[in-house]
Amino acid sequence: MKSVCIIGSGPGGLVAAKTFLQRGFKVTVYEKDDKVGGIWAFPKRSESDGYLSSRTPTNLSKFTVGFSDLSWQSLGTGESDVPMFPTAAQVGQYLELYKDRYVPNSTFKFGHRVVSTDRIEEDDGHRWKIVAETKAGRAEPGDLTGANTKQETAYFDYLINAAGFFSKSSISSRRIPPAETVKEVHTSQFRELDDLFIVERSSHTGQNILVYGGGNSAGEVASNIAFQLSSSQYSPNASPQNSRFEGVKVYHVTPRPLYAVPPYVPGDSANTFMPLDFKIYDLKWRQPGPIVSSSGSLKPEVAAARYTAIHGVSGDQKDLGAEALVTTEETTPYATLSESYAEFVRSGLIIPIAGRVSGYKDQDVNTVTAIVTTNDGTDTPIPNIAASVVANGYTPTAALSFLSPATKQALEYDGTSTRLPILLQNYQTLNPAVPDLGFIGFYEGPYWGVMEMQARLLAALWSGTADASHHPDESLSRLRSLRQAMRERRPDVPQYWFSDYIGYLEEISSALGLDRNDAPFPSAGTGPISPARYLASTDAREEAVATVKDLEATVYDCANGRFRARAVFSALQGRWLVERRVEGMRAGLPSGTFVGTGTFHPRAPTRKGVDLEYLYIEEGGFTSQSGEEARASRRSVYRYVEETDTLSEWDVSPGDMMYRDNELVFGEMGGGDGACTARARGLGAEDEYRTDYCFEFRAVALRELEVRHEIGVEGKGEYVSVATYRRLGEDS
Repeated sequence: MKSVCIIGSGPGGLVAAKTFLQRGFKVTVYEKDDKVGGIWAFPKRSESDGYLSSRTPTNLSKFTVGFSDLSWQSLGTGESDVPMFPTAAQVGQYLELYKDRYVPNSTFKFGHRVVSTDRIEEDDGHRWKIVAETKAGRAEPGDLTGANTKQETAYFDYLINAAGFFSKSSISSRRIPPAETVKEVHTSQFRELDDLFIVERSSHTGQNILVYGGGNSAGEVASNIAFQLSSSQYSPNASPQNSRFEGVKVYHVTPRPLYAVPPYVPGDSANTFMPLDFKIYDLKWRQPGPIVSSSGSLKPEVAAARYTAIHGVSGDQKDLGAEALVTTEETTPYATLSESYAEFVRSGLIIPIAGRVSGYKDQDVNTVTAIVTTNDGTDTPIPNIAASVVANGYTPTAALSFLSPATKQALEYDGTSTRLPILLQNYQTLNPAVPDLGFIGFYEGPYWGVMEMQARLLAALWSGTADASHHPDESLSRLRSLRQAMRERRPDVPQYWFSDYIGYLEEISSALGLDRNDAPFPSAGTGPISPARYLASTDAREEAVATVKDLEATVYDCANGRFRARAVFSALQGRWLVERRVEGMRAGLPSGTFVGTGTFHPRAPTRKGVDLEYLYIEEGGFTSQSGEEARASRRSVYRYVEETDTLSEWDVSPGDMMYRDNELVFGEMGGGDGACTARARGLGAEDEYRTDYCFEFRAVALRELEVRHEIGVEGKGEYVSVATYRRLGEDS
């Protein structure tokens, strides 16, 4: 029986362990912590430990974040308890269940950190000498420091590195010195606003927070900070403690435009919405015939096609008022997955600046001036910086530190290249110079489905049931050229160079003779892709079938209005120009016109079971039919609940007591192409009033909103108001 050592028990390590056990290998998994999961392992010793908050949602849906032979329903909490985008803690639970079901505890060496690996030549070939360090006595989980460690040595036929590409934050490798008078944290360290400041002050008014980086995590953390700033100001328990952040802005310095892409995007027909990965990973977008993958630098026509696609999903960012975010067809599109970033930019809470942070100048004891070198070479100062967040990603060097110099040389290791430190072929699984060393998920942005395919491919190669393949895009010469292009920051290098999710699944599954489950979809070669659609003979078929059935049902629900409420809720964020015509239908009732502004302020939910919430504040002037003028204002709370996919509006009295609940019921009451409608009736008061809404969308953005409110509808009309909402700053 051949033996294999797997380093790491995150998603890649676990799926590799399961796959190789099913192939009859003797498997040993080394894990430095005391539990499986990698960055998804929870609970931590504290919420601040690790790269992720336990509440962080996945970037893609549960149909992409998962393996073929374990459905999310199997968590046992009921499908309704697992949101479309699971939290990090839920992903950790999923991986624990995966381990319990497929990988025996005896397979693992927890609390063992691999410190060296050497490829030893023997008479009958090569073996791997693995040296791991472990605590001799009691210690905190994962704490392998100090003098009480001991070393253990073992030998294996094969070695798999599944330690993770994002193994260490790269804050220590930045090229500018830190500011000594303000705190600087990496995105992975941010949880709460107080994490950002050295000194807790009674007020941070007039100060700014700097975020710099041009990738997904930069947009995410800027949005998160902006949300917490908004919530601190507009929560019902707002206090002097919270108001100390009043007026604080987020300056986001990015070397390139970022497209803000929300988790839910327009579907295939008007007024429908679906999870992002349902849209971009649908097989129907590929050409008929065998699907061929692509990777590496983008050809101009491919870059233009991606620009068109992302523009169609997210809309035009020119109207946000931020030149740093304006893209063209010649721009290689970079995206940040966030449904709030764009509107925080429009409102001025996030201020994007094009360029790179080149240094700091001391300003006073608690602030500095950041110097930004813009893309045209001009230095621009950003004053009053009281906190700095580094969003320049992660470095994979820690996951390669235990490889010997000889092995690194064979892999063409380059420690200065954080994006492509080693050169791998066979869908980024191995280098032919070291054929008994495999890698799982060792590239930027690894997909769970690709990691599962990589494990299957390696197991087949090492079992002798498959031959190594050499994709043209993965030739060593092309990879060397790509590495040089990355070093030169050439514009044809995409955000994720190995990102053809559909192409890799299709090609590897074809090479391994796997079936693709097309049964639930209208025709072969259609429908969103998912790991569960590709079945190996050893997989738990009933789990895959359950996932695909759930996928089909969700696609159907999306086409019939599911997530419409979520899309509307997200699109409401920010400031609007409001014009309301009020007409009293009998003598004595006021008539006139209101003109003012209405702002939907994001805040933390104030009721259990609510997922998202706004405080809506409206202020302006009312002019009566007789010409009298008066100031007018109102407040209401908007809430979204994912489990029921419902949006509700609660009016708020002057005493902040909510006295009416309107639940919006979405229908198809006209409105024209690009518009959708909803009707709300107060609970228990259907014959007293009715509110009709008409939402006019442009991609994921609301262009205009009309609200018609009637009191006394059942033939007893007394009062009608019609309000039109238009985005401030838009001409149309």
